[in-house]
Amino acid sequence: MRRDNLNLIIADSSRLGTRMLEKILAPLVDVTLCRDPAQLETALASEPAPRLCLISHQWPGLETWLASDQQHRPGVVLLASPDSDAKRLAHLCEDHDAGILYRPYEPAQVMREVLHRTALNGPQPARPAPADTPRQTTDPAPEKHEPDGAALLARDRAFCKRHGLPHSVVAIRIQDHGGLVRELGSDVVTNAEESMFEALQQRLRQEDGIVLREPGRMALTLPGTPPLGARVLAHRLCAWLQKAEFEINDFHIHFTIAVGIHCLDSESAESAESALEEAQSACLVAHANHRSSAVHLSDLASELAIHHHAQPDETDGEEDTPETEPPESPAGPATDPETLWQNVENVLQESRSDGDSAREAVMKKLTGVLRHLDENERMALVDELLLASALPES
Repeated sequence: MRRDNLNLIIADSSRLGTRMLEKILAPLVDVTLCRDPAQLETALASEPAPRLCLISHQWPGLETWLASDQQHRPGVVLLASPDSDAKRLAHLCEDHDAGILYRPYEPAQVMREVLHRTALNGPQPARPAPADTPRQTTDPAPEKHEPDGAALLARDRAFCKRHGLPHSVVAIRIQDHGGLVRELGSDVVTNAEESMFEALQQRLRQEDGIVLREPGRMALTLPGTPPLGARVLAHRLCAWLQKAEFEINDFHIHFTIAVGIHCLDSESAESAESALEEAQSACLVAHANHRSSAVHLSDLASELAIHHHAQPDETDGEEDTPETEPPESPAGPATDPETLWQNVENVLQESRSDGDSAREAVMKKLTGVLRHLDENERMALVDELLLASALPES
């Protein structure tokens, strides 16, 4: 990869986000950092024109910017966090052909998405003219052998466990499949499913795979994909099928789907077969929902997601705000807040040899409480912690 051949923009007001991405990308490509819309406009107008823009999903006026001047806009990758709205991200990606990166950023994930997006957005090489060769009429086309789905899922499972990566399994059902067959006939529905299947394959990454394909249902393996990534993909597929139309024998067929998501913990000994069953069970719950297109997470997928407080019966991908009780204070509810903080501060200032267990308990409690901050508050807090860690100890 040549530096003069690839330049990109990182548009993110977070010091932490830009610093991590710059550390990954700057040794390989030319990077321009933008922290406000004015800087972004200047960078977009510079020469040579940037090939790619990595932009925060919370960027001011993001939807307007994405919708304007699409012909001259660089390729777009949205920067999201586990707290982001999966439905909104799905619609942004689907409507504007954008990629997505999730915090915390992994170098392999970042480079894979950057290379993929710049290849899509870059100049396409000219195809060589076909040579005048005699047409082969006697030799039949080689037979295609479909890979064994269970073996593929087990392989991805082993790879993700070995490298400590997230792994999602997505089950999909066509809603009212039996009714479509009765109304249109099995041949028409089968051909429409085949068209949908081929179109769906084009929307998957190279490392993703199809591990189950039967009339009315299928299942996908998504190695390296966290729960949020699987949910965004599920909502993208639902949104796409709401607009897609498959024409078979003068019939114009629309499909709606139900999606179940299961995520495997890299620490667990769960088998690939069990993971597929869990995804299918979650899909059945979504299939029973009254919505035209529904997404449901398994219990483990909900626990592994950052929104671990979400209700387990969610089917639309949106979490209700959990009801939380204020943490108990050791000195009772009437204790002055300043006194409470003094107690915590005293524990943290104790020598490690005397207060390791107390410090550990306090840090665990603080971590749980900080999960109730919103995304901007957490990012600001992390920035301050990074600055504090750079200061010499007093």
